[in-house]
Amino acid sequence: MISQRTALLALAGVASAAYVFSKWPKNQIDNDNDNKNTFTDDINIPPRDRSIKDLGQAKLSLQSPRDDDKIAALRFLMQVSAFRESFELIRKLEIIPLLISSLSTSDSLEVCRGACNVLTNCAADNEMVHTMITQHYILDVIQLQLQQQEGNEGLIDYIFGLLSNITYFRVGVDAVVSHAPIMSVIIDNLKKSNHLPSCLSILVNLSCEPSIHPGLVSHDDVIETVSAIATSKTEVIVIKDKCVSILSNIARNMDIQDATCILTLSALLLEEDGGDSPSKKEVKKRIANTFQAIMQSPVSRTRMEEALGTTTVNALLDKILHL
Repeated sequence: MISQRTALLALAGVASAAYVFSKWPKNQIDNDNDNKNTFTDDINIPPRDRSIKDLGQAKLSLQSPRDDDKIAALRFLMQVSAFRESFELIRKLEIIPLLISSLSTSDSLEVCRGACNVLTNCAADNEMVHTMITQHYILDVIQLQLQQQEGNEGLIDYIFGLLSNITYFRVGVDAVVSHAPIMSVIIDNLKKSNHLPSCLSILVNLSCEPSIHPGLVSHDDVIETVSAIATSKTEVIVIKDKCVSILSNIARNMDIQDATCILTLSALLLEEDGGDSPSKKEVKKRIANTFQAIMQSPVSRTRMEEALGTTTVNALLDKILHL
């Protein structure tokens, strides 16, 4: 937490920055020959030691009609937001809504990308995520951008990265699972095999919270799509690992115990080894742990036998013993 004195200085800094901004050089952008950026640009200086007027200056710059001014401010904010100590001042100076506005309204790809990167840094804090969702409706902005920027794969990947950070926190999990349009975009990208690592990371985060599993599996084709990716992308271990995490998290939920999850996991565990790499064997061990956890409950084991058949369950047990 910042002190009262620091907060007062921050507010005073906004006013004093107006004069600084009026004297600010028009060319703000770094280049190989001449660095005219007036921001403190040493990334190793902690935010508490930076001039507060720089944050006020950045706020004013984000409201400038010139993209060059916004880009310079975003470069500065990208450095500052790498330090968690800066979050409170960024929130108090109301920079978050300006970042969201830049992401949603700018025609400049560099401005949108820069705003998204700063928001992603800020989304490393629960309170910041709560502010973004409840006060500034960032999920609606993300939804529109995912739809409007279709085809702009670079920016879309940045936006999914922001969404992945948001879903690391419970407030983000609840908000995203209940946001049908965003879930629809995520599933659609998975079906097209677009942005697989980012989209699967979001679903991994969502699946870590058992209480929202009913809402998660209620979205059309979530489990079927993840299962299809898990069995078709078997050579891409990072992708396979994320799919296994999602399916395992849901399969362990005694209230859900989705049959498709269990069928897919059993198929992955029983597939021919063929000289599996250590990383593939590690994935199989994780699947084995999931089945061992499920079969500790007599009721769950009965459900497994109903879904797979006694012969397959016995084959799984034999496989587990020899891993």
